[in-house]
Amino acid sequence: MVLEHVESPKLVLKKCYSLLKPHGKLVLILPDISGLEVRIYKKYAYTLTLPYHLYHFTPITIKNYLKLLNFQNIKIFHENFDRDLLAPLDFMTRENPNKLFLKVIFKFASKKLIRKIFIRTIVNIFSLLGKTSRMTVVAEK
Repeated sequence: MVLEHVESPKLVLKKCYSLLKPHGKLVLILPDISGLEVRIYKKYAYTLTLPYHLYHFTPITIKNYLKLLNFQNIKIFHENFDRDLLAPLDFMTRENPNKLFLKVIFKFASKKLIRKIFIRTIVNIFSLLGKTSRMTVVAEK
């Protein structure tokens, strides 16, 4: 959760490559701008956090960066954090305090049982489909 915050991701990745031993592995955790969170929440998506996120990545763009720098065996896994699906609801209720409907949905979705059974199940399905908003990328020198 660093690469999206740096001024030059390419330079950082280049430096990482130079520091790795042959067959060494680089592991990155990045927001995925193409995940369902952005489609559902639009400007409230955690993935879009500006001005802190200077760059936005998709599985394709990060693979292209890594291939350009000679990384190999690139694998991408989508995480299953239910917080990523709930945090934008919190942002929305804070920005729109008079919208009772948002408050009710957030409160309902945040209940332990609902979160454990319903929200986590949805997030696990999104993860298996490669559609969550957070991805782990593993690449080899």
